[in-house]
Amino acid sequence: MKPTLFAIFVTLLLTAAGVQGQQDFEGELDTYLKNNISYFSPNLLPRINKDKVIQIVMDSLLCQIVSVDTAKQSIKISAIIQAVWEEDRLVWDPKKFGGVKVINRDASEIWFPVIIVYNGIGDGQLLEPQMPVDLLSTTVNSTQVTAMWRREFEFACQFDVSKFPWDQHDCELEFFFSDQGHGNSMVIPIAKTNYPFNIKALYTESSEWTLVNASSKAEYRAYNLIRGVAAKQMLPSYIIKVQFKRVSTYYLISVITPLLLLTLLQVLVYFVPLESGEKLGFGITIMLSYTVFLLLLDGILPKSQSTPAIASFITSAMILSTVSLLLTSLIMRFHYAPEGTKMPACARGFFVRFLGRVFCVNGSSSAQVGETPTADAAASESSVRKMADSAPVAKSEWIVASYAIERLMVALGVFATAAIIGVFVLKPMIQNQD
Repeated sequence: MKPTLFAIFVTLLLTAAGVQGQQDFEGELDTYLKNNISYFSPNLLPRINKDKVIQIVMDSLLCQIVSVDTAKQSIKISAIIQAVWEEDRLVWDPKKFGGVKVINRDASEIWFPVIIVYNGIGDGQLLEPQMPVDLLSTTVNSTQVTAMWRREFEFACQFDVSKFPWDQHDCELEFFFSDQGHGNSMVIPIAKTNYPFNIKALYTESSEWTLVNASSKAEYRAYNLIRGVAAKQMLPSYIIKVQFKRVSTYYLISVITPLLLLTLLQVLVYFVPLESGEKLGFGITIMLSYTVFLLLLDGILPKSQSTPAIASFITSAMILSTVSLLLTSLIMRFHYAPEGTKMPACARGFFVRFLGRVFCVNGSSSAQVGETPTADAAASESSVRKMADSAPVAKSEWIVASYAIERLMVALGVFATAAIIGVFVLKPMIQNQD
């Protein structure tokens, strides 16, 4: 038992001595770097050879889509950005400092690239260091500097919400690197290709948006940095591209389904009999329901230059409902026309002879329709629809015209309703599945 305790004591003592020795070496290295601070001043480029191009290896991790504002055309994401470059001035020999290869330094003590968020919104467009940088001695003549940022980026993006709530968007977060007055070839960003980060490894799903894809690349792009100057300057840039689409489940339940049910009720208006006296009142109720529903959706529908498909659907349905009310008023005017009122010849030719024959409400013969109304024409409205095989029933011209217009309204209304649902609801849903 005692030898075991003694061995543990010796191990702890040696470990503490090793840690203390490591700290001593790090302290000596820190003193060495401070004594040579003028040699690797932040104002000096991290190179000894003037012809050497500084390559900055960029990598990124997308953490979350924080918010999307379609009215302001902006998006906010949370991401981790990493930049790695070589520092030829800040070097040391690890053998002289107990094998210490990694040390942390304040970013203000060394050269740091000027990275600017080109399409950023608000403050914080300059990507300033947030934490100490890591220095890794790779060789006796070179040190690898690693800087990281974790922050939220709000930047501008153009949104097309015409397919709302099945809309999908592509947004790019652009960083460009200032040449700091040393020429465009001074800094070249490179998207990491050898064992890069999985950009979606730390991504947290949003309740409103689904991430489709995320990628990054480095390239040269033209930027107009001086106002009033048409000439653009080619600068190295690093781009993070985010593809995402809206989660449509909530809108299917709370918006699409009630609208479809309301549209089906609109179709039923065409089949309400004139004799019931409720046809016009039912149509007005549906019209008011669309209006109230549109007011409720004002806070849900995205505000953008492009019109959402749902807004177009509601507007088209309201127009169809208005036309239906106008035709219903005309039908009732014809159906309850005063006795003895003669129909104009042009109206008789179109409504009675043409529409009546097309929709089979013209009576047993065209001659009877054009004759002067008799006492039988004032029969009950239910008998007007019935036609005996042996004894044809005379119909009033006005009643024939009213039923012809009613059947025309039914045909056009059902077709228009199906077309509206197909164009503004079914088509975006099918395209979203593809």
